[in-house]
Amino acid sequence: MATVMAAVTDGLLPALTVLLDLDPAVGLARKYRLLGDEEAVSSFERRALDYHQRVRHGFQELARASPERWLVLNATRPVEWVGNRIWERVEPLVKAMATPNHAESVGSRPET
Repeated sequence: MATVMAAVTDGLLPALTVLLDLDPAVGLARKYRLLGDEEAVSSFERRALDYHQRVRHGFQELARASPERWLVLNATRPVEWVGNRIWERVEPLVKAMATPNHAESVGSRPET
């Protein structure tokens, strides 16, 4: 997977990736409840629950492989809590980008 990611991103890595982790059954139920009409649900959401569980597992594995670049949050927590946790990690990155000669290190390419 890392080889594929490196190829499609030309080795450029984000400073932070946020994973709002949620059991796929809960997420799909939210989506259907929000839309209220099964016709409005995309073909992606209509895929089997097992597919969504594999996708979730894949993202969890990516996060475990590079914990310094990932923020994994429980998406069942209140919106305010989630937003605060994200800002706690993003704010220092934003400040670093405003510092001369530091912006290059925020989004970086891995050593080769």
